[in-house]
Amino acid sequence: MIRILLIALLGLTAASAFQLSISRQILGDKCCTSCSLPLIKYFSLSNHRCGEACLDPKDYVKYKIFEPGLTKAETNSPCPDRNYPVYNGTYTHEALGLKGTFDMYLHPQ
Repeated sequence: MIRILLIALLGLTAASAFQLSISRQILGDKCCTSCSLPLIKYFSLSNHRCGEACLDPKDYVKYKIFEPGLTKAETNSPCPDRNYPVYNGTYTHEALGLKGTFDMYLHPQ
């Protein structure tokens, strides 16, 4: 029921709602060292990883549905600031008509 409501709220078709695409870019090809307005930096801690992204704040609520830990960053380096300094690649996720590109970081080994 919730999924149907989300599909309706986002104005999507059922077919597009269930497609998830994740692609990885090569290491060293960071997307989100700094953000240009209107985009601002957000981060999320999940599964022993930290992700940083430049997102449009008007879409924050939509992204938050899929990433409950999504938080507005206070600095340009929220992951290293939280002891996740090891860059692990840049990923683009697409689902429900939303697209986000994230630099992912790990704890040091």
